[in-house]
Amino acid sequence: MAGNSAPLPIHRTNAQKAGIPANDLLDWGQLGPQCPAAGGICLPNTVTPTSNRGIAITVTDTGGFSRADEGTIAWSGHFQLGDHLLTDGNGSQTKTITFTLDKLVAGIGLELGYDSGPFPATVQIFDDKGKLLSTITQPVISGACIPSCNDAPFFGFYDPKGRIASFVINPNELGTSLAWNQLSLIDEPALTFAGTPGQANCRSQSIATLRGLYGGLTNAAAALGFTSTAALRNDIKEYCGE
Repeated sequence: MAGNSAPLPIHRTNAQKAGIPANDLLDWGQLGPQCPAAGGICLPNTVTPTSNRGIAITVTDTGGFSRADEGTIAWSGHFQLGDHLLTDGNGSQTKTITFTLDKLVAGIGLELGYDSGPFPATVQIFDDKGKLLSTITQPVISGACIPSCNDAPFFGFYDPKGRIASFVINPNELGTSLAWNQLSLIDEPALTFAGTPGQANCRSQSIATLRGLYGGLTNAAAALGFTSTAALRNDIKEYCGE
């Protein structure tokens, strides 16, 4: 089996809106409507929303959060019109925003925007032992954009080992508000096999390796969560590009 490579930083713009081939999403709209006062803090400094597939994600900072929607008086910037945003509030002195997941994932990412600037931001991912896995530092577009520009930079990662336990934003600038849109997730890494896609022996090598590892293809299918050996064979065929 493959899957020994390091986490891959993913840099994206609005031309590649999805950022990562996500199979799960966390929308901040579940935390409630926009704050009554634009930029005002109306949420505590720890919130725990849940993704569509049931992953609880605890988000913490030092000063509390604000809820805003792109394209309104609360936030008119560089996200997609209507995006539900979470922000650290105007004039926040937050040094880091930490997202802690209750389940390890293989991919995670979101778009970031400042209300003034521009300034860079640094985003990091860690495993469940607190080990740094990967880092991205890149500029963040800022300021008003009417109508909404939908060009906020994407900060994301893919880890083929599925070790991502937390995601940390370091704003690098304490005098302006930082916002982020929905959190994209890959709950499990894509399954890879021993064979090399495109090679004539890809399928036979993959099957032989699985038989050796699991004591037969039936055992391999059960261990890897397939409903049958036929389903496993089909996945290997697709992986090999046949």
